[in-house]
Order: sequence, then structure tokens, then C-alpha cells
Amino acid sequence: MPEAKDPLDSQTAQQPPAGAVPQAIRLPVRLTPVNNSDQPVYANHAALTLVQGVAYVDCGFIEPSALGLVARAAQSGKPLPKALQGKLAVRVALSMEALQQLHLQLTQAVRGLRQKRPPTAP
Repeated sequence: MPEAKDPLDSQTAQQPPAGAVPQAIRLPVRLTPVNNSDQPVYANHAALTLVQGVAYVDCGFIEPSALGLVARAAQSGKPLPKALQGKLAVRVALSMEALQQLHLQLTQAVRGLRQKRPPTAP
């Protein structure tokens, strides 16, 4: 009886032809929560920093009343504060590949939201 071939064995797996563009593979991933990581975190501010091939996404919360004060000061021509205080909710470090995947998913989500938005009156 012939031995079954392992499809993940590099010797038996089919290789794409030379010069072929690799296709993206969709594979469901199930992430298991650790500690309280499954609890939603609300953020009304996000900042992205790129350092040495890693994208750091900082998400935080700024009190809405503080944002309202800044908006009113700007509208009335009063001086704006030099900075706002907020609380860091989460910092995520992403590889460039993970950042690209997040970009694709966010783009699709925004497109979907725009399509669901009711038309505005002229």
C-alpha cells in the first residue's frame, strides 16, 4: 500500500510556476481571549506611529466635555489648549503585514458604512 503524502510536506506540495504571483489565502483564525482581552474597549481617539517596521496603534479616551470645550473655543476664536489629557485604552504593535490586512478590513468596513448612509439633501 503506498504511503499517504503529507500536503504540507515541501517535497510533495505543488509549487506555483516560476514568475507566478502568489494568491492570498483566506483562512479563518480563532483567537482565544486571555485575562480581560475579550472585554470591549471604547476609544474616541487613535494615533499611529511607525518605527523600524512596526506600526504602533494607540487608542485612547478623551472626555467628551473636554472635546466640547475645545470646539467651542475654536468657534469663538479663543486660544486653544496646547494639549489634551486622555487615558490610553490600548496599544497594539502590528507587523507591516498585519497593518496591511487591517487597512483592507477598515477600507471595506468604511465602504459598507458609506453605502448604508442615507442620501443627504442638496
